[in-house]
Amino acid sequence: MSSEEPRPEETPPKLPPEEPKRRTKGRGGARKGTSRRRRRRRKKSALRLTLGWLALRAYRFLGSLCLPWRIMKEVADDVPDYGGFIILLSAAIGIGVLAQYALYTLRIIVYDVDIKMQVPQPFPFQVSFIQELFSVGYLLLRNFLFCYVGAWLLKGERNATSLLMGLGYSLSPQVLGRTVQLILSATTFPQVQYNVPTDVALIAMTTSVQSILLYPMRLQALEAYNREIYKEWLKDPSLSAFSNFAQFITFWTTALACLLLYYLSKLPKKRAAIVAAFSIAFDAAWYLYGYLSPG
Repeated sequence: MSSEEPRPEETPPKLPPEEPKRRTKGRGGARKGTSRRRRRRRKKSALRLTLGWLALRAYRFLGSLCLPWRIMKEVADDVPDYGGFIILLSAAIGIGVLAQYALYTLRIIVYDVDIKMQVPQPFPFQVSFIQELFSVGYLLLRNFLFCYVGAWLLKGERNATSLLMGLGYSLSPQVLGRTVQLILSATTFPQVQYNVPTDVALIAMTTSVQSILLYPMRLQALEAYNREIYKEWLKDPSLSAFSNFAQFITFWTTALACLLLYYLSKLPKKRAAIVAAFSIAFDAAWYLYGYLSPG
Protein backbone atom coordinates (compact mmCIF):
# COMPACT_ATOMS: atom_id res chain seq x y z
CA MET A 1 0.00 0.00 0.00
CA SER A 2 1.65 3.26 -1.25
CA SER A 3 1.39 6.50 0.61
CA GLU A 4 1.34 9.85 -1.22
CA GLU A 5 3.77 12.47 0.01
CA PRO A 6 2.17 15.78 1.00
CA ARG A 7 2.68 18.58 -1.58
CA PRO A 8 3.97 21.94 -0.45
CA GLU A 9 1.33 24.63 -0.45
CA GLU A 10 1.46 26.86 -3.53
CA THR A 11 1.80 30.57 -2.79
CA PRO A 12 0.37 33.13 -5.24
CA PRO A 13 2.97 35.27 -7.12
CA LYS A 14 3.62 38.69 -5.71
CA LEU A 15 2.39 41.55 -7.87
CA PRO A 16 4.40 44.78 -8.19
CA PRO A 17 3.07 47.61 -6.08
CA GLU A 18 0.56 49.82 -7.85
CA GLU A 19 1.76 53.27 -8.83
CA PRO A 20 -0.27 56.16 -7.49
CA LYS A 21 -2.73 57.47 -10.05
CA ARG A 22 -1.92 60.86 -11.52
CA ARG A 23 -4.57 63.44 -11.97
CA THR A 24 -5.11 64.09 -15.65
CA LYS A 25 -7.36 66.39 -17.54
CA GLY A 26 -10.67 65.11 -18.66
CA ARG A 27 -11.47 64.41 -22.25
CA GLY A 28 -13.14 67.77 -22.65
CA GLY A 29 -10.02 69.67 -21.55
CA ALA A 30 -7.79 67.63 -23.85
CA ARG A 31 -10.06 68.31 -26.80
CA LYS A 32 -10.11 72.03 -26.04
CA GLY A 33 -6.32 72.17 -25.89
CA THR A 34 -6.02 70.28 -29.16
CA SER A 35 -8.54 72.51 -30.92
CA ARG A 36 -6.70 75.63 -29.72
CA ARG A 37 -3.43 74.34 -31.08
CA ARG A 38 -5.09 73.54 -34.40
CA ARG A 39 -6.58 77.02 -34.62
CA ARG A 40 -3.20 78.57 -33.93
CA ARG A 41 -1.58 76.44 -36.61
CA ARG A 42 -4.29 77.38 -39.09
CA LYS A 43 -3.83 81.08 -38.32
CA LYS A 44 -0.08 80.82 -38.76
CA SER A 45 -0.43 78.90 -42.02
CA ALA A 46 -3.02 81.38 -43.33
CA LEU A 47 -0.73 84.28 -42.41
CA ARG A 48 2.20 82.62 -44.15
CA LEU A 49 0.13 81.97 -47.26
CA THR A 50 -1.09 85.58 -47.32
CA LEU A 51 2.41 87.00 -46.89
CA GLY A 52 3.75 84.65 -49.53
CA TRP A 53 0.96 85.63 -51.92
CA LEU A 54 1.68 89.34 -51.42
CA ALA A 55 5.44 88.79 -51.69
CA LEU A 56 4.98 87.05 -55.05
CA ARG A 57 2.93 89.99 -56.40
CA ALA A 58 5.50 92.49 -55.11
CA TYR A 59 8.28 90.45 -56.73
CA ARG A 60 6.45 90.42 -60.05
CA PHE A 61 5.76 94.15 -59.81
CA LEU A 62 9.43 95.01 -59.23
CA GLY A 63 10.60 92.35 -61.65
CA SER A 64 8.43 93.67 -64.47
CA LEU A 65 10.35 96.94 -64.12
CA CYS A 66 13.84 95.42 -63.83
CA LEU A 67 13.63 91.98 -65.49
CA PRO A 68 10.67 92.25 -67.87
CA TRP A 69 11.57 89.25 -70.07
CA ARG A 70 11.75 86.82 -67.16
CA ILE A 71 8.74 88.16 -65.27
CA MET A 72 6.43 88.49 -68.26
CA LYS A 73 7.19 84.90 -69.22
CA GLU A 74 6.34 83.86 -65.65
CA VAL A 75 3.12 85.87 -65.76
CA ALA A 76 2.19 84.29 -69.10
CA ASP A 77 2.65 80.82 -67.58
CA ASP A 78 0.52 81.70 -64.52
CA VAL A 79 -2.46 83.57 -65.99
CA PRO A 80 -5.09 84.53 -65.14
CA ASP A 81 -3.69 86.29 -62.05
CA TYR A 82 -6.74 88.14 -60.77
CA GLY A 83 -5.04 89.29 -57.57
CA GLY A 84 -2.11 90.96 -59.32
CA PHE A 85 -4.46 92.66 -61.76
CA ILE A 86 -6.64 94.12 -58.99
CA ILE A 87 -3.67 95.22 -56.87
CA LEU A 88 -1.84 97.06 -59.66
CA LEU A 89 -4.99 98.62 -61.09
CA SER A 90 -6.02 99.89 -57.64
CA ALA A 91 -2.50 101.13 -56.90
CA ALA A 92 -2.27 103.09 -60.17
CA ILE A 93 -5.64 104.78 -59.61
CA GLY A 94 -5.13 105.41 -55.88
CA ILE A 95 -1.64 106.89 -56.19
CA GLY A 96 -2.84 109.03 -59.10
CA VAL A 97 -5.63 110.49 -56.94
CA LEU A 98 -3.13 111.20 -54.15
CA ALA A 99 -0.82 112.95 -56.62
CA GLN A 100 -3.67 115.18 -57.79
CA TYR A 101 -4.62 115.91 -54.19
CA ALA A 102 -1.04 116.95 -53.35
CA LEU A 103 -0.90 119.20 -56.43
CA TYR A 104 -4.30 120.74 -55.70
CA THR A 105 -3.69 121.47 -52.04
CA LEU A 106 0.02 122.39 -52.06
CA ARG A 107 0.66 124.00 -55.47
CA ILE A 108 -2.60 125.65 -56.56
CA ILE A 109 -3.67 128.91 -54.92
CA VAL A 110 -7.19 130.26 -55.43
CA TYR A 111 -7.36 134.02 -54.85
CA ASP A 112 -10.64 135.94 -54.58
CA VAL A 113 -10.16 139.31 -56.29
CA ASP A 114 -13.21 140.83 -54.59
CA ILE A 115 -12.40 140.12 -50.98
CA LYS A 116 -8.63 140.29 -51.61
CA MET A 117 -7.70 137.03 -49.93
CA GLN A 118 -6.92 133.40 -50.61
CA VAL A 119 -9.93 131.11 -50.36
CA PRO A 120 -9.70 127.36 -49.67
CA GLN A 121 -11.35 125.07 -52.18
CA PRO A 122 -12.54 121.51 -51.43
CA PHE A 123 -10.74 118.84 -53.40
CA PRO A 124 -13.07 117.05 -55.88
CA PHE A 125 -12.26 113.44 -54.98
CA GLN A 126 -14.99 111.96 -57.17
CA VAL A 127 -13.89 113.90 -60.25
CA SER A 128 -10.26 112.98 -59.63
CA PHE A 129 -11.12 109.30 -59.20
CA ILE A 130 -13.12 109.27 -62.44
CA GLN A 131 -10.26 110.97 -64.29
CA GLU A 132 -7.71 108.45 -63.07
CA LEU A 133 -10.06 105.54 -63.74
CA PHE A 134 -10.60 106.75 -67.29
CA SER A 135 -6.87 107.35 -67.85
CA VAL A 136 -5.72 103.94 -66.61
CA GLY A 137 -8.74 102.12 -68.06
CA TYR A 138 -8.23 103.68 -71.49
CA LEU A 139 -4.57 102.67 -71.56
CA LEU A 140 -5.36 99.14 -70.42
CA LEU A 141 -8.23 98.53 -72.85
CA ARG A 142 -6.36 100.11 -75.75
CA ASN A 143 -3.36 97.83 -75.26
CA PHE A 144 -5.73 94.89 -74.89
CA LEU A 145 -7.38 95.66 -78.23
CA PHE A 146 -4.05 96.17 -80.00
CA CYS A 147 -2.63 92.90 -78.65
CA TYR A 148 -5.75 90.80 -79.17
CA VAL A 149 -6.43 92.06 -82.70
CA GLY A 150 -2.73 91.74 -83.53
CA ALA A 151 -2.67 88.12 -82.35
CA TRP A 152 -5.81 87.41 -84.39
CA LEU A 153 -4.44 88.98 -87.58
CA LEU A 154 -1.04 87.31 -87.24
CA LYS A 155 -2.49 83.85 -86.45
CA GLY A 156 -1.37 83.64 -82.84
CA GLU A 157 -2.99 81.98 -79.85
CA ARG A 158 -5.68 84.07 -78.15
CA ASN A 159 -7.28 84.03 -74.72
CA ALA A 160 -9.07 87.24 -73.80
CA THR A 161 -9.21 86.60 -70.04
CA SER A 162 -5.56 85.60 -69.75
CA LEU A 163 -4.45 88.56 -71.84
CA LEU A 164 -6.49 91.11 -69.90
CA MET A 165 -5.44 89.80 -66.48
CA GLY A 166 -1.80 89.57 -67.55
CA LEU A 167 -1.87 93.15 -68.78
CA GLY A 168 -2.31 94.19 -65.15
CA TYR A 169 1.46 93.82 -64.75
CA SER A 170 2.01 96.14 -67.71
CA LEU A 171 0.66 98.86 -65.38
CA SER A 172 3.80 98.62 -63.22
CA PRO A 173 5.39 101.64 -64.98
CA GLN A 174 2.17 103.58 -64.37
CA VAL A 175 2.43 102.90 -60.64
CA LEU A 176 6.05 104.06 -60.74
CA GLY A 177 5.20 107.18 -62.74
CA ARG A 178 2.35 108.19 -60.44
CA THR A 179 4.58 107.69 -57.40
CA VAL A 180 7.13 110.08 -58.94
CA GLN A 181 4.30 112.51 -59.71
CA LEU A 182 3.15 112.37 -56.08
CA ILE A 183 6.65 113.16 -54.80
CA LEU A 184 7.19 116.02 -57.27
CA SER A 185 3.74 117.48 -56.58
CA ALA A 186 4.57 117.67 -52.89
CA THR A 187 8.13 118.97 -53.24
CA THR A 188 9.21 120.35 -56.63
CA PHE A 189 6.43 121.65 -58.87
CA PRO A 190 5.96 125.45 -58.76
CA GLN A 191 2.89 127.11 -57.33
CA VAL A 192 0.27 128.74 -59.53
CA GLN A 193 -2.38 131.29 -58.55
CA TYR A 194 -5.86 131.37 -60.05
CA ASN A 195 -7.97 134.50 -59.64
CA VAL A 196 -11.70 134.06 -59.10
CA PRO A 197 -14.55 136.49 -58.37
CA THR A 198 -16.85 136.26 -55.40
CA ASP A 199 -19.88 134.02 -55.88
CA VAL A 200 -22.75 135.78 -57.68
CA ALA A 201 -25.13 135.03 -54.78
CA LEU A 202 -22.87 136.94 -52.40
CA ILE A 203 -22.68 139.84 -54.85
CA ALA A 204 -26.48 139.96 -55.05
CA MET A 205 -26.72 140.32 -51.28
CA THR A 206 -23.96 142.88 -50.81
CA THR A 207 -23.65 145.05 -53.93
CA SER A 208 -25.72 146.81 -56.56
CA VAL A 209 -27.57 145.51 -59.61
CA GLN A 210 -24.88 147.00 -61.84
CA SER A 211 -22.28 144.74 -60.25
CA ILE A 212 -24.44 141.71 -60.99
CA LEU A 213 -24.76 142.72 -64.65
CA LEU A 214 -21.00 143.16 -64.94
CA TYR A 215 -20.29 139.80 -63.27
CA PRO A 216 -20.30 137.64 -66.49
CA MET A 217 -17.86 140.02 -68.19
CA ARG A 218 -15.51 139.96 -65.22
CA LEU A 219 -15.77 136.19 -65.07
CA GLN A 220 -14.81 135.81 -68.74
CA ALA A 221 -11.87 138.15 -68.29
CA LEU A 222 -10.61 136.20 -65.29
CA GLU A 223 -11.01 132.89 -67.12
CA ALA A 224 -8.93 134.20 -70.03
CA TYR A 225 -6.32 135.45 -67.58
CA ASN A 226 -6.20 132.10 -65.80
CA ARG A 227 -5.74 130.26 -69.09
CA GLU A 228 -2.69 132.38 -69.85
CA ILE A 229 -1.35 131.78 -66.35
CA TYR A 230 -1.84 128.04 -66.82
CA LYS A 231 0.05 128.06 -70.15
CA GLU A 232 2.97 129.89 -68.56
CA TRP A 233 2.91 127.50 -65.63
CA LEU A 234 3.19 124.49 -67.94
CA LYS A 235 6.37 125.97 -69.44
CA ASP A 236 8.22 125.49 -66.16
CA PRO A 237 11.23 123.18 -66.70
CA SER A 238 10.17 120.73 -64.01
CA LEU A 239 6.69 120.33 -65.53
CA SER A 240 8.07 120.02 -69.06
CA ALA A 241 10.51 117.34 -67.95
CA PHE A 242 7.79 115.43 -66.14
CA SER A 243 5.54 115.61 -69.21
CA ASN A 244 8.25 113.90 -71.26
CA PHE A 245 8.79 111.38 -68.47
CA ALA A 246 5.06 110.60 -68.41
CA GLN A 247 5.12 109.91 -72.14
CA PHE A 248 8.11 107.61 -71.67
CA ILE A 249 6.07 105.75 -69.03
CA THR A 250 3.31 105.27 -71.61
CA PHE A 251 5.79 103.82 -74.12
CA TRP A 252 7.14 101.53 -71.40
CA THR A 253 3.64 100.30 -70.57
CA THR A 254 2.93 99.52 -74.22
CA ALA A 255 6.24 97.67 -74.60
CA LEU A 256 5.44 95.44 -71.60
CA ALA A 257 2.01 94.69 -73.05
CA CYS A 258 3.55 93.60 -76.35
CA LEU A 259 6.14 91.49 -74.52
CA LEU A 260 3.32 89.70 -72.70
CA LEU A 261 1.59 89.15 -76.06
CA TYR A 262 4.76 87.52 -77.40
CA TYR A 263 4.75 84.90 -74.63
CA LEU A 264 0.98 84.36 -74.55
CA SER A 265 0.27 84.13 -78.26
CA LYS A 266 3.39 82.08 -79.13
CA LEU A 267 4.03 84.44 -82.04
CA PRO A 268 7.44 84.55 -83.75
CA LYS A 269 9.59 87.49 -82.69
CA LYS A 270 9.19 89.31 -86.00
CA ARG A 271 5.40 89.19 -85.88
CA ALA A 272 5.31 90.27 -82.25
CA ALA A 273 7.63 93.14 -83.17
CA ILE A 274 5.08 94.29 -85.77
CA VAL A 275 2.41 94.64 -83.07
CA ALA A 276 4.85 96.46 -80.78
CA ALA A 277 5.95 98.86 -83.53
CA PHE A 278 2.36 99.72 -84.45
CA SER A 279 1.35 100.28 -80.82
CA ILE A 280 4.32 102.51 -80.00
CA ALA A 281 3.88 104.43 -83.27
CA PHE A 282 0.27 105.10 -82.28
CA ASP A 283 1.44 106.43 -78.90
CA ALA A 284 4.04 108.64 -80.57
CA ALA A 285 1.53 110.05 -83.07
CA TRP A 286 -0.96 110.81 -80.29
CA TYR A 287 1.75 112.54 -78.26
CA LEU A 288 2.84 114.68 -81.22
CA TYR A 289 -0.75 115.62 -81.94
CA GLY A 290 -1.23 116.82 -78.37
CA TYR A 291 2.11 118.62 -78.39
CA LEU A 292 1.56 120.45 -81.68
CA SER A 293 -2.14 121.22 -81.31
CA PRO A 294 -2.85 124.85 -80.35
CA GLY A 295 -4.03 125.52 -76.80
